[in-house]
Amino acid sequence: MHGMGRATGKYSVTLPEDIVEEVRARSWSSGLSAYVAETVRHQIEQDRLAELLAAMEAEHGVVTDERINAVPDRIHQAHVEQGVRSAPPPGGTGAA
Repeated sequence: MHGMGRATGKYSVTLPEDIVEEVRARSWSSGLSAYVAETVRHQIEQDRLAELLAAMEAEHGVVTDERINAVPDRIHQAHVEQGVRSAPPPGGTGAA
């Protein structure tokens, strides 16, 4: 996984010793640099997802538990309206 065929550079970062010790203990097979690179890559993906969610919420409103829980009923109702046979949603009422 080290480098993964990508151009790499050598950088200096300052980390607390306890974190470095933990990372070294966890990264024995891949090495410290590969572990740190994967961790940073994962954080970038999380940041991008958060940015996407913020943009979607700005356009469509906040995603609440109520809206999430309404999805199975809305899908079922759409199936009913389209004449598609489907089982009622789990825990749902089958009505929108």
